[in-house]
Amino acid sequence: TSGATINPADCNNSGGQYALSVTPNSAKPGQTVKIRFLYPGTQPGSGDWIGLFYPETKNSYTGPWSYVVYLKNCEYDYVVPYITPGKMQFRYILEAGYDKVMVTTDFMVLPN
Repeated sequence: TSGATINPADCNNSGGQYALSVTPNSAKPGQTVKIRFLYPGTQPGSGDWIGLFYPETKNSYTGPWSYVVYLKNCEYDYVVPYITPGKMQFRYILEAGYDKVMVTTDFMVLPN
């Protein structure tokens, strides 16, 4: 589930579900937030990625993103880019495509 507590020592989810969270749920551009994720199985898909989206944008939006296979310990520090303040969400997308499997609760980019 989005917003779930995720243990960074164990990335694979034996329950067979994806999970994705962001802490805190708001930040200004230039500040750092923590992204945590889980995937089913022993490793993520080679093209799985996590990106930052405005809620109304399609999954093919090419904003800031990272391939999951290059991220260690199921979590990473994300520096909020200098973008228009407002409601955003992080999405876990499968295999270098645009199939969304998990979305965080709303994340607010605050005015700088």
